[in-house]
Amino acid sequence: MASNNLALRAGRTAAPNMTRTFVVDDHEIVLFEPSWTGDSIGHKTWGASLLLARRFSTLHTVSSSLDLLPSSKAKCLGLGEGTGLLGIAAVKVMSWVVTLTDLPSIIPNLERNVEFNCSERTDVLALDWMNPPPNEEIPFDSFDVVIGSDLFYDPHHPGSVVEMIERYLKKDTEARMVIGFPLRASHTAEVADFDQRMAEHFTIEHSGEDTGMDDWDTEIHCKWIIYRWKDKHILNNTL
Repeated sequence: MASNNLALRAGRTAAPNMTRTFVVDDHEIVLFEPSWTGDSIGHKTWGASLLLARRFSTLHTVSSSLDLLPSSKAKCLGLGEGTGLLGIAAVKVMSWVVTLTDLPSIIPNLERNVEFNCSERTDVLALDWMNPPPNEEIPFDSFDVVIGSDLFYDPHHPGSVVEMIERYLKKDTEARMVIGFPLRASHTAEVADFDQRMAEHFTIEHSGEDTGMDDWDTEIHCKWIIYRWKDKHILNNTL
């Protein structure tokens, strides 16, 4: 795993600051990407986020949740937003009110991209999974939809991601988690860990796989999943 990450970092760090344009359902999204410094991989737009973003407008065709309708005014939380492609696409393609989050060090560039692309229905907040803010800043059980892509690149990430989902996703029959991630040979342990943890409290409503391109003409094969709460947790309204 370390060698793969180092290869990516070497290629991206060598590049200067850049602006890139992505298209999601005829909507152009322009993102600024600073050169990498240290472990700031949140300054790169990963291909998995684009593949998942292009799924948003059709999620309602494979889900019973009214919150996944393009016309829904659902409150959406974006985890590990990085440069903001996923959350910005959610605003442009859907009618959701989106809170985009990431580590404090990523927030300035994330805010820049959100301000450039979205004029309304967005908020940008710092969220450290290891030290989440108090309930007053990001209320528990307050989001109808939680979204995220390519969140597992460290052994502790699956547990942290599941904790954030359980913390912030409403315990409601309509509430959904929508996630996408690359099927990398180097990260099978993290994916398996996430699957096992999610199975305790959630059920897979629908899933699928997509193939696309990441930087440097690298093909990526990704999986996307729609999760819903198991009924017993909704009835009890607790974990």
